[in-house]
Amino acid sequence: MERITAADIRAGKRPSSGAVTALRTLGYDAAHLAGQSAWVGMDGLHCAQVASTRSWVACSADMERNVGVRMFFASDGKADITRIKAARTALENMGHPAMQPYKHASD
Repeated sequence: MERITAADIRAGKRPSSGAVTALRTLGYDAAHLAGQSAWVGMDGLHCAQVASTRSWVACSADMERNVGVRMFFASDGKADITRIKAARTALENMGHPAMQPYKHASD
């Protein structure tokens, strides 16, 4: 996946269609991330951080569901745990594919 920063977007760099699609699956419009407010917030609650957290949660759920490996997140901050719980709830509410029960081909 390509890396694109706020400065890239403000400079007019367009994200690839793959990046736009990935952001959509996390509940975001890529155009919204062009604004300064999407990158600034308290306690990591700006849109870019929330999208990053949702991406990590989706990856973790996908790994557990398809590979059988649980990824762990270590933190000493209550805000981190709150953000991860919120991301998991948001992905479940959106019906994100990583949050769906695993169905084996033989089922």
